Amino acid sequence: MIEDAVARLSSAQQDTLRTALGQANSALQNIEAFGFWDELEGEAPGSRADTAEPEVLSGSESWRNLEMQAEDALRRSEPAEALDMFVQLVAHQPLHAPYVFGFALCLQQLGQIQEAVGYFSLAHALQPSDGACAFRMGECLWALGYTVEAQDALRAAIELDAVPEADPMVRELAQKLLDQIS
Repeated sequence: MIEDAVARLSSAQQDTLRTALGQANSALQNIEAFGFWDELEGEAPGSRADTAEPEVLSGSESWRNLEMQAEDALRRSEPAEALDMFVQLVAHQPLHAPYVFGFALCLQQLGQIQEAVGYFSLAHALQPSDGACAFRMGECLWALGYTVEAQDALRAAIELDAVPEADPMVRELAQKLLDQIS
């Protein structure tokens, strides 16, 4: 069943999926309630003096409110603030693609590109039809010097966002970056 679905993907999408799954494994191993933050900072878990217990939220409305606050912080270009909220969201639902994507976007904006590409890969593996994940993964791969892999990811983003209901901005940005790389 999975093999049939993968066989229907283009070669660029298959390459992107292989990259995503390889890096997703690494990202999954890092997802622990707040334990991965210490690893990203290069500190031993629990060594940060300001590490706080996650806020206990109950009910879907509270989680949705936190998600909206995190998205708002990203819109205001406050990735550090958004990261704190996405940490809680990912800890609550580690395999929810939009939360993982938001977390990865915060990392990318904070300059933690190597870590971001792993989480974008995980988000893409969880939601392979999302061109934005492939696009952001392409940006990160290019920044890390993986030109061929970045081109594959950007081509996948363009293909994924070629459907009528997709965001044309992702397709345009991916094409612009692909043209720049080529």
